[in-house]
Amino acid sequence: MFPRAEIFCHFLDLYHYENATVHQGYRPDLVEKEARLAFRIAYMYSERISISASAVFESPIASSMILNHAPLFEIGDARIVGKDSSLTGHFYRKQQLHYPESSPIHNSAYTRLIPQTSSYESYYIDVSGEVRRYWKSICEKDKIPVWFRNQRSLFPSQVDDLWMSILERVYPRALVTPHILPILEINGRSTEVIWQDVSTMVDRGYVSSHILSLNASLISDLRYLAMGSKESHELKGLSYTGVLRNLWKFGLYDALKNAECERLVSLKWSDAGQQVARLLTGGSSADTLVPVVVDALLPARRKGIFDMHVENSPSIGIIVALPEEDFAVRQCLGSMSQPVSDGFSLHEQRLLSNGFAYVFLYIDRK
Repeated sequence: MFPRAEIFCHFLDLYHYENATVHQGYRPDLVEKEARLAFRIAYMYSERISISASAVFESPIASSMILNHAPLFEIGDARIVGKDSSLTGHFYRKQQLHYPESSPIHNSAYTRLIPQTSSYESYYIDVSGEVRRYWKSICEKDKIPVWFRNQRSLFPSQVDDLWMSILERVYPRALVTPHILPILEINGRSTEVIWQDVSTMVDRGYVSSHILSLNASLISDLRYLAMGSKESHELKGLSYTGVLRNLWKFGLYDALKNAECERLVSLKWSDAGQQVARLLTGGSSADTLVPVVVDALLPARRKGIFDMHVENSPSIGIIVALPEEDFAVRQCLGSMSQPVSDGFSLHEQRLLSNGFAYVFLYIDRK
């Protein structure tokens, strides 16, 4: 069994991408890089991963992830989920009911239906219900934001009533930040703080509705794509930064980031697949597993040095590796099958003067 049965890739949703690139000002390429690696970590750590149907149409990083990982969806290891009976039905409901032409999201996501090739499964996912319940709990716990209370000369009970009326005024449009902000009428315009607060509230309900319905976990501690929702969930997620440290520690970062999809699938469902998941979270020994992972993920042209026959081997071999790849290289060289390792021995290891790489020098003893 894998550590998680399913992981919901909430970080691929539009809210997270907009927050990172527009409101936090992070470079899109860094955001996309993190999304790709987090997606692959989620895949290796769980039996199955899921993406929301809305993200398919609204989020550029979600559509990119599906396009670049088609084999995962073809074999059922990854899927798209929504409450409609089909992905087409989801599109038209959003287009006609939730995102009318006056909505800023309409033109970017719901003007034309593009045929999808990825698998889709229908679940009862009550997004609006979860958002409403969370919105109401804010009022009941007397946690209505200060910026909302201070903008009106009203009695506390009137503030509560006004707060609760906001979601009713948005209906039947989607309960999303672009539809809520105009109704708030804070000094005639929304501020960055208000956008962050409202988006985090909505995201909390959105994510909760999916993980409760799917009985899924999350990827937490993201650097660029975090929205704060991870702090609101009792269900413990997989720490992205924790796994990232282990990837660098064992020299597996580039291998996991760049591996072809077919190699990811092969490794995941091999005998070592579940050990890899435990290795990424520090729950398994790396001594014998790292060479297996490197061998499974790297393309043949990167492994040529390990596959040489003795009669074609050079008398001296030099391998250059980054410091964070030191452990993986040592493990691979130490576990080479006979007779390759029989003719070579580690002669010297030294750090280059620029501090960027290790050199492994192997001299033929014969």
